This record gives sequence, C-alpha cells and structure tokens, in this order.
Amino acid sequence: MNRDFVRQLLPPPLFRLVRQIRNRAKPLVTGDYATFADAEAACGTGYESSSIIDDTVERFRESFRENAPFLDELSTARPAIELSESDERFITSIGAAFGQRRHPNRFRVIDFGGQMGGHYVAARRLLPPEVHIDWTVVETPASADAGNRFFARRGLSFTANLAEAPRDEVDLVYSSGTILHLPDPYQTVRELLDRDVSWLVLDRLPLTDWPRDRIAIQPVTYKGVRSAYPFRILREAEVIRTASEAGFDARLKWTLRDHEMLLDGKSVWFRGIQFARRAER
Repeated sequence: MNRDFVRQLLPPPLFRLVRQIRNRAKPLVTGDYATFADAEAACGTGYESSSIIDDTVERFRESFRENAPFLDELSTARPAIELSESDERFITSIGAAFGQRRHPNRFRVIDFGGQMGGHYVAARRLLPPEVHIDWTVVETPASADAGNRFFARRGLSFTANLAEAPRDEVDLVYSSGTILHLPDPYQTVRELLDRDVSWLVLDRLPLTDWPRDRIAIQPVTYKGVRSAYPFRILREAEVIRTASEAGFDARLKWTLRDHEMLLDGKSVWFRGIQFARRAER
C-alpha cells in the first residue's frame, strides 16, 4: 500500500500521526498510566467522533471508486498493478492463510478493526479474482454502521459485535494497529481465536521485550481540536504466550522499518506476527 492508499485507510488524525512517526518529528506518546481507564479519562472522543467518521467515509469512497475494476468478482478487466513494499508485506502476511484456505473457491476472513474495508480492497486487488472473498469487518458501532450504509456488498460486511462474526471455517483473523487501543488486548486475542480459525495475523503493533506493558496516550489534533487516544505498548512474549495458550504458534515476524516512535528516549518499533493453528497430535 502506497502513501495515498494509507491516507485513505486511516482516519485523518491517525494518518498525520503515522506521518509524524515516519518523520520522527518528536516523541508522540506520553504518560505512564496505572490503568487503561486512567488513560481513557485523559483522552477526548476518539474514534467515535462524527466528523472523523464522515471524513473517513469520504476517503474510502475515493478508494472504492479507484479500485472498482478489482472489486467486481465477475470482471475480467483488471488493470496491471505495481506492488509496493507495503503490498508485498500484506500479501506475505496473509499468503499462507490464503494458500491453505478451507475451500478452493472461498477465502473467509475476520478483519478486527478494519475500518471501512480498506484491507478488503487491498486483498481484492492482490488476490486471484476467481476466489470469492468473504470478508467481515468488526468495528466500533459508528464505523460499522457507516460501513454497512456505504460500503457493504457481496463479500464485505460490517458488525460492531464480534459474536456476530463467522465462527466456522474461518481461514484468517486479521488485525492491524487495533488491539493496542483496547483495555485488554490479550483477552481480545483470546476472543478472536475462540472459533474455528486457522490463521491469525497481528500487524502494526508496538512490541517490546520490556518487563511490563506501558499504557500511554497519543496526542492528536484534528481540525484544530486537541484530543488523544489510549495506547498500550505490548510485550511481544505475552502476545505469543496468549496465542500459544489458544493453540497457535508464531510462524513469521516482521518489523515495520518506517514505523518507529520514541518514548523516554527509547525506540519502539511497530511489528507484526503471523500465527498458525497448531496441528493436533
């Protein structure tokens, strides 16, 4: 995914945040809160801001229009594409799940925190058109409502309730840059894997070898209004242990070399991990 596609994928304040991270303009994460609730209390309206949702819808409208030839599963007129480094990472992260999908003509995915379906668009661009993609986005109520009103179609649906997502024959659970903003990301991983799923990909997470998690906030400014998002720096070993207890082994790891932040003078890199369900003996 190139810079313009990333701009379409992220809400405006988070896109600016990523851009600042790339430029390393200044430390972007502050605080060391005892609980996630304390961090939330220090933040503003966050993801549910109606103006952010409206702007995100407009950005995704443009993305869906630009990628229309790829979104019609019956169309044979697919323009040639040039893979970016991000495209290659995305395909590498989901490729094993696609290659070992349960049914040759279907690829079933739960996208936890997938906003308006940007990852679905990327998958539809990059995967063979003859395979039907069954993609369910789990989002906040406001985002899921907007997704269903403006972007839902055959192969793409939205829900605000993880319990309503498919439970059987799920090829992949995919989550990028989401669980770090939740009160209990490890419990969320357990809930994501509490279903018949073969693969898990967790991408764009700040993973460290620190002895404990660090709960902080990300200050952002949107249309002149200052706000912030709760943010958790995760222990990589704890993420792997949580998945392992659910029956999954880490198969692949990567570091996003353009995603670094500074906290108390320490570099924190954003990373990704691919997990596969452990074969029964």
